Amino acid sequence: MAASTSSQQPSAPAFSLLNARRPSETFERGSFDNNIDDYREEPTAFSFIAPYENLNWWEKSYIVDWLVGIVLLALGSIIQNIPPPERDFDAKDLDISHPKRGSSVPGSLLWFLATVIPIGVFVLYNFFDTIGKCIYTRERIERNKLFGLRTHDLHNACLGWFVSITLTKVITNTFKVAVGRMRPDFLDRCKLSLITQYCTGDESAIIDGRKSFPSDGIRRFHVPRSLSRD
Repeated sequence: MAASTSSQQPSAPAFSLLNARRPSETFERGSFDNNIDDYREEPTAFSFIAPYENLNWWEKSYIVDWLVGIVLLALGSIIQNIPPPERDFDAKDLDISHPKRGSSVPGSLLWFLATVIPIGVFVLYNFFDTIGKCIYTRERIERNKLFGLRTHDLHNACLGWFVSITLTKVITNTFKVAVGRMRPDFLDRCKLSLITQYCTGDESAIIDGRKSFPSDGIRRFHVPRSLSRD
């Protein structure tokens, strides 16, 4: 008696994050023969999110990111105006007895390094960088170009720079107010009266003299430098 055979269709594998196909698996780098619609029809674990190639720099979702940066900027300015704790000091302390001098690096130069250079790097990179080798990104790049610049990527770079600067401003100003470390020229700013034992110098200079740590120069220079390098 012949054995009965039953035709059974193979069951589809369970869908999970592990078997979801990614753009790098669907399109090989350097290949422009694939149709972009093939990728859109492929189910992915993140199909509920708007495809990246459909995003523009003016998307409403970016409003939240810019609002966060603006709130951080305002919060950092508020914290900056809070006076630090008035710690006791010794008038014979050599660590705070140095003469007051001008800044080694002017504040205007620091802001130039922190603003113009990083944004200039973003613009140059987006202007000279070639279109991505993956056809999946080509349509989005072509649609979002303005004067040869990829507006979406340039916008995201500037947004990241702005949020990084404002977040670092909040962190450094918080530490300045909490620590209240005196600058090396504090006694020269203070102009201590030997009679009243109180500082007689300019009040704003004295307050700034109690905000030595952490350094503003590090905040304004190293954060944009790290962003430009990445």
